[in-house]
Order: sequence, then C-alpha cells, then structure tokens
Amino acid sequence: MSWQPRQEIELVAGTPAGGGQDRPARALLQVLAAEGLIDVPARLTNIPGRGGGNAWDHLARHTGNPHVVAINSPTLITNRQLGVSDFDDRALTPLATLYTEYIAFLVRADSAISDGAALLARLRRPADITIAMATARGNTNHMALGRLARHAGADPRAKPKSPRSPRSAPHRNSPPAACARSPFPHRAASTGSMPPRRCGPNWASTA
Repeated sequence: MSWQPRQEIELVAGTPAGGGQDRPARALLQVLAAEGLIDVPARLTNIPGRGGGNAWDHLARHTGNPHVVAINSPTLITNRQLGVSDFDDRALTPLATLYTEYIAFLVRADSAISDGAALLARLRRPADITIAMATARGNTNHMALGRLARHAGADPRAKPKSPRSPRSAPHRNSPPAACARSPFPHRAASTGSMPPRRCGPNWASTA
C-alpha cells in the first residue's frame, strides 16, 4: 500500500508568486484538489531567494517529514557548483518530473534583431549584447543562453578583453537587447517581438 498523508501538506516553491516554480506548484495543487487525490489540505509556501536556495534550506529543516515537499529547478544542482549554496542535492529524494518546457528568446518590437540568425550573429560577439533573464544563474534560461552562444561559436564563459567604461556600460534600468525566458504565461507575437518591459528581476550580460 502506498504512503498516505496524515496532515496538511506544505508545498514549497523557491520563487515569488507568478515565478517559474510558483506557477506549476499552483497547477499541481489544483489538480490534487480537483481530482481528489489527497484527503488532507495542501498549501503553497513561497520562499524566494538565492536561486531557490532559501526554499531548500527550509526543506532541509524538516528532514524526515514527508508532509513538507518542494518543487525544484536545475539550480538545486547548479547552486552548489556556482558557490551560491553548499546544499547537497543528494540529501533529497526526487519524486517526479512534472514537466519540461521550451525556452524562448524575445526582443523588443523595435529591435534590430529580427530573427534567430541575427541573434546568433550578435552572440558571436558576447561583449556587445546584454541579455535579461530570471531568476538566477544556473537555471534553464541561463543554460539555454550558454548553449546558444556556444552554438554560435562563442565561449559563454569568456570575459571581455577590456572592461567597459561606466559611460558605455548598459545601465541596470536600460532595456536589454534580448530576453531569455519560458514563453508562458505571456505569449510573444509570431514575429518573436515583445513590448518594452522587464523580463524579470535579474539582468545578466553574456560578457
């Protein structure tokens, strides 16, 4: 006989409401309730920060409690590799892969980058382009950007030969040249354009 919960289940998401972990977590809770798959209440707890690290620290404080579970992303592994956290993902028990997703690269409607070929051409000069992405280094958006840059013939780990001057460096509030993100829940136009807006709280340069 499979395990059955005996008290309220806490599902932990490492992003704020509307984030990449929050949306599938809410969808999962809706399915569990609609299909009557559990006989106990379930609630969502959002603990953003450190690329999901704060959420996994919370999970680690409930070792042995099967009523506290978390929805995860690749940063569970890459956080340790990047030195963001010393949490060992091998201390957790994976339960299921809920979904996979495509990563879309979007640009402003008035951008000179009009198609994938133009984006690849710009990525061959990584110091000349700024990409916006959320929510942390080492996530699926970051890895997709790195793979695309490598496909273009650039080294995604390379740094510019000379640092930009403060005057020439993109301002934090300046619009990026492109955005790497999951295409949902926002839909891009068929041209791949997007209105002038931030794609997320974090900005990252390919340089």
